[in-house]
Amino acid sequence: MSTMKILHLIQSTNLGGMQQSMYTLIRNLHGRGYEFTVVALYPLGKGKQILDDMGVPAFGNPYWGKFGLLSHHLYRREVKRHRPDLVLVTGPSVGNCWAASTFQHIPKVLTVHFHHGTSGWDRSCWQIFYRIFSRFFDKIIFNSDFLREEAGSIFPPLQSRSQTIPLPISIPSIVTEKERAQARMALGLGQKTQVIGNAGWLIERKRFDVLLRVAAALAQNHDNLEVVIAGSGKLEGALRTLAEELGIAPRVRWLGWQTDLTNFYRSLDILLFNSDADALGRTPLEAMAHGIPVVASVCYGGGLGETLRHQENGFLLPTHDGMRLAGYCDALLKEQELASRIGLAGREMIIARHHPERVVNIYRAIFDKLVYDRQASRQ
Repeated sequence: MSTMKILHLIQSTNLGGMQQSMYTLIRNLHGRGYEFTVVALYPLGKGKQILDDMGVPAFGNPYWGKFGLLSHHLYRREVKRHRPDLVLVTGPSVGNCWAASTFQHIPKVLTVHFHHGTSGWDRSCWQIFYRIFSRFFDKIIFNSDFLREEAGSIFPPLQSRSQTIPLPISIPSIVTEKERAQARMALGLGQKTQVIGNAGWLIERKRFDVLLRVAAALAQNHDNLEVVIAGSGKLEGALRTLAEELGIAPRVRWLGWQTDLTNFYRSLDILLFNSDADALGRTPLEAMAHGIPVVASVCYGGGLGETLRHQENGFLLPTHDGMRLAGYCDALLKEQELASRIGLAGREMIIARHHPERVVNIYRAIFDKLVYDRQASRQ
C-alpha cells in the first residue's frame, strides 16, 4: 500500500489538549505515507484552521438535540461515505464509537485522554461503555500508565488490547533572552519583571484561583511579579473579581484564548499548573519542553507524575497546598541556578519521553501492523 487512508473521528476540533495532541500526530504523518480525513461530532471549531494549513479535509456535524441524537443520522451518513484503510477515534464518546462500529472489516483504534472519575456511578458508566464498545476496536491507546491501569481495574479485558503511548509534544528551541524580551513586549509585560502563569479553560477543576492566591503570596516579597493567564471560560468574571480582592489585579494579564502559545511560554519564568482532576495536563508538558520550570498540584490523576518528577525536574504536589507551592515558586524566582537546572531537566525528560518522532513511530507501527494483518487475513 503506497498511502494509508485514515478516517479520524473526533468529538470536536477545538484547541484543547486532546485535540492539540492529535493535530501533532497528524502533522507528523499526513502526506508521509498516510492521508487523514477528519470528521467531527460537533461543528468545526478553531482547530479547522490548523487542519486547513496541513491540507487535511475536515467535516463537522450540526449536533442537534440532547447528545446530538437529532443529527446523529447525518453524522453516520457522513462517516459511512468514506472508504478508509483504518479508523482512528480520538476520545471515548458514544457517538464516535458507535459510528466507527459501522466499519466492521476495517481496523479501528481508540485513544483515551480522560480519567474515569472516582465515584461508583462514574466507574459503572465506564464499565458499561467499555463492555459495549471496546470489542469494536483492535487497539485502545491510553496516554499514561495511570489511565491504562485505571481502565483495566474497571474492565480487565482491556489489558490485552490496550497500550500506553505518551502524548506527542513538539520540542522548541530553548528560549533566548532576545526571544523572551520580544514575547514580553508582544504581551504587554515588563522586561525586568518576574512572570508566572498558566493556560487552559477557566473552569472550576482547573483551579486558576490557586494560581491567583499563590501569586498574591509571592507579591509580598516580589515587587516586580506579574501573572499571565491564557484561556477563557465561565469563571473568568469570578477570577477577575478574586484578583481584585487579593489586590493583584494590576499585575494580571488576561490573554484570552491563544491559537499560538509561543509568546506565552517564552514570557514565563515559572508555569504554575493546578487542577482538582486531570488525566494528563498538556500545558505543563509544553512548558517543560520550552525549558520552563513547572510547579504543579493535581489532586486526582497520576499521569503528570510519570513525566514531572517531584524535586527532580519540577515540583508536583497531590494537594493545593498554597504555602508549599508559593515556597517552590519563591525559590525558583530567587535562585536562577535552581530554575535553570529544573527547567533543563524537565526539557530532557520531554525529549526522552514525548518527542513527536518517538511517539509517531509507535503509532505508525501500530497502524501498519493492524492494516497488514487485516489484509493478510482476507487472502
